[in-house]
Amino acid sequence: MTVYDKNPEEKASLLSYLTFWWVNDILKLGYEGPLETEDLFQCHIALKSKTLAKTLDKQWERQKDLPRPSFTKALFYSNKKTLFIIILATVLESVFLTVPSFMVGKISSYFEDIPEISTDSAILYASGLFCMNVLHLLLRSMLYWTIIRLAVAVRVSTSTLVYQKACCMKTSSVGKRSVGHIINLITNDSERIANGLVPLHNIIHAPITVIVAAVLSTLQVGYLSTLCGFLALMSFAPLQVLLGRHVKYFRSRAAPQTDKRVKLILEIISSMKVIKMYNWESTFLKLIQKIRELEIKYIKYFTLISLSLLSIQAVSTIFALLVTLTVKYLMGETMSISNAFFFISILGSLRNGVMRSVAMVSKFVPQFTHSTKRIQDFLTIDDKGSDLSPSDGDSAKIIEITNATSCWLRPKNSFTLRNINMSVEKGQVVGIIGPVGAGKSSLIMTLVKS
Repeated sequence: MTVYDKNPEEKASLLSYLTFWWVNDILKLGYEGPLETEDLFQCHIALKSKTLAKTLDKQWERQKDLPRPSFTKALFYSNKKTLFIIILATVLESVFLTVPSFMVGKISSYFEDIPEISTDSAILYASGLFCMNVLHLLLRSMLYWTIIRLAVAVRVSTSTLVYQKACCMKTSSVGKRSVGHIINLITNDSERIANGLVPLHNIIHAPITVIVAAVLSTLQVGYLSTLCGFLALMSFAPLQVLLGRHVKYFRSRAAPQTDKRVKLILEIISSMKVIKMYNWESTFLKLIQKIRELEIKYIKYFTLISLSLLSIQAVSTIFALLVTLTVKYLMGETMSISNAFFFISILGSLRNGVMRSVAMVSKFVPQFTHSTKRIQDFLTIDDKGSDLSPSDGDSAKIIEITNATSCWLRPKNSFTLRNINMSVEKGQVVGIIGPVGAGKSSLIMTLVKS
């Protein structure tokens, strides 16, 4: 058995952690030649599936005791420390993203015919701009690294929880949930939940960026021009939200088709000999193609909508600048080169920080909510158990059934077992024998409430 080295991230210093210096060793090995199994290191202690699943399961058990349990809340409560770090880093990033635009405007005013600031002030603004960009670079890298780690942790814990649920699920409560459905939850839905966490910081980042940018723009460009430009920029947000709802709609239509396709393929694989014997390949091929065509149809729709969201993001900044310049012209005011440069820089920050955020939130959040709903429905299925009352500690009988009646599925009055009487004493070895269809398996399943 291979013994792996300890994860270098766990013992990295603050400077090494901020600059990702701790990954240099494995990058060097990868540069020198193909990585071997013994070159890898242990998984970070915070990303081990056993630890993650235990934490999430604890929070989910608490949610199940509430009148309206929420798997989304269980996810957030199980990662609240990481979320707090992300929120704090997002606030700082919003400041580091918008303040440099103000500094750029001040620096550009120094090169006008009549400089507005002195040489010393220009040097100070340039030094501040450099420091802000360096800090923003380090903070942004660490922020995205933390978010990606959070997404991986959520995907691992969610997949583990679904697998554990599948292992202890009652047979009678499975219903239409096939093996393909469970596989789809572990693979596709857990991945969409992880992807939905990637734009998480944008929900906090967008309003803070708008507020800081509005204050700076009002001081530099003027209240009315800033207001009109910002309203023109934000006028695209409702359209993006509307398109985001359509993404959720078509994703919810595509997911059941994926379940059906995976279920059918698994059934074909398990029955391959029979299909070959009766030459049914073409029939099942047409059936899979029909399901796949319907699935691709919905996937095409939400892909086109996602591309439309990106197009809106590119057009919105130019439109906002046009509106601002038009308002300035109608008011008989002029805009200096430094103010124009500053406002374009601010709009660029808003495009990257706000419009892209709205686009990503509109695209990924609907998929996140839909996938969490599917997994929550699966996790609320009854577990295996037994309605048999436990015997007294002093009793020699550990199993006792009197006049029991049970069935696999309801129709009413259609029972598999009737009037069953059974008694098993402690330490007794009991065998159940009988012809095919006599009810041996049904009796065992009754004992475990399955």
